[in-house]
Amino acid sequence: MKKKNVLIIISFIFFFGYSIKLTSQNITGKWYNYDFSENFIVFDTLRHFNIHVDDFLFEAPGLPYLIESNSNDSVLIVKIGSLFKANLYFFTSHIVFVGYKTGEISGHIDEVGLFLKDKSYKDSLNFARDPKLEILVPENFTGEAYIAFSQPVDDGLQTVTSEKTTIRIKKNGLLQSSIRQDPLIYARKNEVFRYESSNKVLPVFHPGFTRIEGFKHRLNPQDICVLSLGFNQSARSKINEKFCQEIEGDVGQYIIDTFENLVKIDKIN
Repeated sequence: MKKKNVLIIISFIFFFGYSIKLTSQNITGKWYNYDFSENFIVFDTLRHFNIHVDDFLFEAPGLPYLIESNSNDSVLIVKIGSLFKANLYFFTSHIVFVGYKTGEISGHIDEVGLFLKDKSYKDSLNFARDPKLEILVPENFTGEAYIAFSQPVDDGLQTVTSEKTTIRIKKNGLLQSSIRQDPLIYARKNEVFRYESSNKVLPVFHPGFTRIEGFKHRLNPQDICVLSLGFNQSARSKINEKFCQEIEGDVGQYIIDTFENLVKIDKIN
């Protein structure tokens, strides 16, 4: 199953709006994936959850879900079957679902997705004024990059304002930062990559993108871009090996390469 389908299966997505008072009835119904509107998830009236991806039904009649707590007016903590727990962030007609891993590294973010109550809402959404994470990259850097969040130490530059947080990846592609991970920024696609010296902005793509996105950005095949993979996509042993130490907390993962290479990498994953 392609990476985009994995993202759809264990995730949901966020949109800006006004928070609403939550009840179990608020989540009942069909929610459409933001990037792939032919795919959707369903919370039915019998408290079952199901996934429809490329005409594939995940499990009939679906996985039972349980609302474990309502931490505030816009967040539900939900347990879906025995697979995972998740936080559901509600904003009028949109939800952000942040799924968490189970087992050895339970509590780490697994996937972040994006779904709408109505497909037509997509055209009215604009996240341009929302907070951003600006990531400075060494000039001419290519390869894998890892950002370990909520760490007891900070590597290099870190500035925080109401509009954006700016951090800088080191030349080896690694960074430990004390700032907390923010899955909502990832869901809104508000990660901004710039070369540290020239200040050139690098286009950012997400799993499941197509060559059409390159045409929209007027890219050449050899232009350097970023593939933002989300959180904790590699085994924790690989992440620890990269940092040469045990890393606690969530790790954002990225690949920086030519557009042509990123297309190939995304198809393989």
